[in-house]
Amino acid sequence: MQATAKEFIIALDEGTTNAKAVVLDSRGKVIVKFSQPLAIQTPRDGWVEQSGEALVTASLAVIASAVATLARKTSPRWPSATSGKPPSAGIAAAGEPINAAITWQCTRSAAFCDTAASRSSGTAY
Repeated sequence: MQATAKEFIIALDEGTTNAKAVVLDSRGKVIVKFSQPLAIQTPRDGWVEQSGEALVTASLAVIASAVATLARKTSPRWPSATSGKPPSAGIAAAGEPINAAITWQCTRSAAFCDTAASRSSGTAY
């Protein structure tokens, strides 16, 4: 699909500290950026979590800001999302998070991973 001058891309990046949305034109030029901070909780030593609801809320907020900006110009054509080390959380049937999102810094599963790696006959990932 060939982009026209009035088409835009919204890219969403959920980072460890912020949810960010960037609007780019069809040539890749950044039009506007939005960012919403994300808090990290450490309820126990070695545990690092984020609120699943806060992740969703922050992501929706920056996307809504991007869409509102584009509404004055045109509608987005190509949505995009990225996360380098995404947190994981359970999701209920109704779509809401059922637990805190475990981040990449959390060490609570380290012992399990070490045991699995020691029992592996080959490369463990």
